[in-house]
Amino acid sequence: MSKFKPNARMAAAVARPPLRRSDTVNPGSSELSSAAATLTLPRKEDEVSPASVAFESSAQRFALNVALVFFFFRISFLHEYITGHTGIDLHLMIVLGGLCYLGCLISGRGAAAFRDKCTWLWVGFLIWMTIATLTSTWRGGSIFQWNDYVKTIFPIILIIPAVVTVKTDVRKFMTVIGLAGIANTALGFVSSDFKTGRMGLEAAGSIGDPNDYAAHLIFLIPAMVYFAFGLKKSVFYKIVGTLSVVAALYQILSTGSRGGLVSLMLFVLYVLVTGDRKLKVGILLGGPVLVLLALPLVPRNSIDRLNTLFESTPQQHTEAEESTEARRALLQASIDATLAHPIFGIGPSVFMDYEAGVAAELGKHGMWHGTHNAYTQISCECGIPALVLVVAALGLTFRYLRRVRQLGDDTLKGASATLAVMLFGFCVAIFFLTKGYNFNFLIVSGLAIAMNRMVSEGNAA
Repeated sequence: MSKFKPNARMAAAVARPPLRRSDTVNPGSSELSSAAATLTLPRKEDEVSPASVAFESSAQRFALNVALVFFFFRISFLHEYITGHTGIDLHLMIVLGGLCYLGCLISGRGAAAFRDKCTWLWVGFLIWMTIATLTSTWRGGSIFQWNDYVKTIFPIILIIPAVVTVKTDVRKFMTVIGLAGIANTALGFVSSDFKTGRMGLEAAGSIGDPNDYAAHLIFLIPAMVYFAFGLKKSVFYKIVGTLSVVAALYQILSTGSRGGLVSLMLFVLYVLVTGDRKLKVGILLGGPVLVLLALPLVPRNSIDRLNTLFESTPQQHTEAEESTEARRALLQASIDATLAHPIFGIGPSVFMDYEAGVAAELGKHGMWHGTHNAYTQISCECGIPALVLVVAALGLTFRYLRRVRQLGDDTLKGASATLAVMLFGFCVAIFFLTKGYNFNFLIVSGLAIAMNRMVSEGNAA
């Protein structure tokens, strides 16, 4: 006898087709002559082959498992650390991403994300970015950013809704993000760089800058808290998670990132406004304790730099003013570029060259820095419509997360609340950074799309 037993993911696919009513009646049958309809068995072509369903389910499980590995490396940046220390680029993001999407295609869910309008907003942004690349003031400089976005970032919005189909998948993803946060925090200890008096990363180029590293940790701290204090977590998880959060706070403060500190304060305020009573009490009581544990270990240079937000010596005041003035000049330059090229922008990743060229025409020296604002980065490099598409996608993502929090069960509520805090913290942090083409947005959007679909379809097994 066959031992085939469909799991929760396969249940809907292998469910027996319903009996159908026939509109014809056998006139020769006295017993059925007065019946309006008879029940008939499903036709052979209506039946679903268990073997076929099992194959598709196996392909989807394969895609999910590869996706979990992919996102662990993507979020933790361990692949960059490995490349930096070995000198060998394994192209893990392209290989794992390709295998994952291949599994999605085989399972028949490769196009699942396209059923949601949030996906189409991100598709619209990609199309606009492509046109901006083709019309770039320096096409050779833009093509590298476009190529990286297409290969390793945009596929995220297609992969997550394809592999995350039930509640257990959400738990697995949130666990992996939390573990990636812990790994990223550990990376800060083994690859730290204090050459400038502030903490940066030596072998993870994408987040090597102190400000970028602080923003990434702000994004990950809520997931680390979820990993430690989520549903039915043991004492071991709580201890590991608490120590990891303390370490992450230490590292954020050690970066000396003033934008990071402002983002962290607004992040806490957001939690206090939107969180439930238990979470608010935990933040108010536990937050100061965690900071006090981390603060004594923070380098003096970093503390002095953070202190300039509140008070400073004449020398520090002058340095802070110079930094603020430089950022203000970059912001104005990015706004001017946006107004000069409002439709398709100047081209992805060419702001530094463009600004230097404009400055040279005026007989001045270029600043040779990014915009230091992700939103004006997008508007000046890809055009105002591109920024509108991104803001609309983020707004819809927040809307989905709020809906899941209202209608989902405990697991989905916890995950949606965590993701909302992650997204809010990162959206604030990149107001001070050149991180407009980052993968963080699409991870949260992809999970929001998947969970919103579960709530709509009642598929929370």
